[in-house]
Amino acid sequence: MYWGQELRLLYNDAWAPIPGGRHPWALGRPAAEVWQDIWKIIQPQFEQVLTTGEGFATYDQMLPLKRNGRVQETYWNYSFSPIRDEAGNIVGIFNQGNETTEKVHAAQASKNELDRMRELFEQAPGAIALLEGPQHIFALANAAYLQLIGARPILGKAVGEALPEVIEQGFGELLDRVYKTGDRFLASS
Repeated sequence: MYWGQELRLLYNDAWAPIPGGRHPWALGRPAAEVWQDIWKIIQPQFEQVLTTGEGFATYDQMLPLKRNGRVQETYWNYSFSPIRDEAGNIVGIFNQGNETTEKVHAAQASKNELDRMRELFEQAPGAIALLEGPQHIFALANAAYLQLIGARPILGKAVGEALPEVIEQGFGELLDRVYKTGDRFLASS
């Protein structure tokens, strides 16, 4: 919690890992002093709570914290809630939070891998489409595939809606079987 006009930082042992190397030095110090590296981000958030009396919450907020002698990109879910005295005056701010850096970095890595796969997918010389779910929704289709089907808008549509002629030709049952069993189907002319 942050207490008084200087927002002096008070915390228990469970919260001690949050300031990391700043612990125990940070205990009882003003927030602006403890969090110099991120003050330009969090100061307006504190001010909003102090001014409006309403809580503040943010998710996966990037905070460039200095750790181990260097600034690191960290991500946090946290909230600030006003603490009031018996007269209703705001005398402090309660802070709850947890670090989400690993989760955010994992999501970024996954997105980067997906982007890389999309690029490879797009460059493939053959016609390729990726279908998702039991309804066989077009998730991706490369340029060669779009050219093959006459550049119809298919992304986000089920095969039966986007290409009704393939259902009439019996491919719907084939797609259902492959989806249900996970067994591949190879056709040759």
